[in-house]
Amino acid sequence: MDWWTMLKGIVSCKGSCDKIEGVAYVLDINKSNLNVKLDSSKDILVIPYTYIDLEEIMKNAKAIITERGGILSHAAIFSREFGVPCVVSVKDVCSKLKNGDNIEIDLLTGEINIK
Repeated sequence: MDWWTMLKGIVSCKGSCDKIEGVAYVLDINKSNLNVKLDSSKDILVIPYTYIDLEEIMKNAKAIITERGGILSHAAIFSREFGVPCVVSVKDVCSKLKNGDNIEIDLLTGEINIK
């Protein structure tokens, strides 16, 4: 990945591993219904921000990536409570990743790479 497309954010929950791989599921919260079913063995939720109505979706994610928020944001607190790996504050992630992209998250540095 080139420097101008680099994706990096703040790790708010590492979970039980240093790196995680999966498939991006980019959720447009303005257009999507809340009946999305993610596969916890592969789907990484990519979303601008989270709120309480998304918690059922978030519980089934392998990991969570958000564009907004910090270590005290809803996504960060939720991920620590439920042990879901999470990276927040990743600039433009929803426009740079597409549904189905195979991605790897380095949970030590917050870097996200498209494979």
